[in-house]
Amino acid sequence: MDLEQFTEWREHPITKEIFEALRETREMDIQSLVSGNTLCTDPGETAQLTARIVGKIEGLTQLIDIGYEAGEDNEEDV
Repeated sequence: MDLEQFTEWREHPITKEIFEALRETREMDIQSLVSGNTLCTDPGETAQLTARIVGKIEGLTQLIDIGYEAGEDNEEDV
């Protein structure tokens, strides 16, 4: 994928809708974390639930912030 294709994809209305839905999901997850929804009576379960939601937030953030990187990994077959 070249820069022009990437830019076209990022600016497409459907892509924009999907990214808005991802932002909303991330915001709901952040609010859930801030509200203490991962707190349990069992510290191990709390740690597991917290780690899961933090990982999900990080993954969503990486996807939302995706950018174009020029290089040989961005050939036509990517």
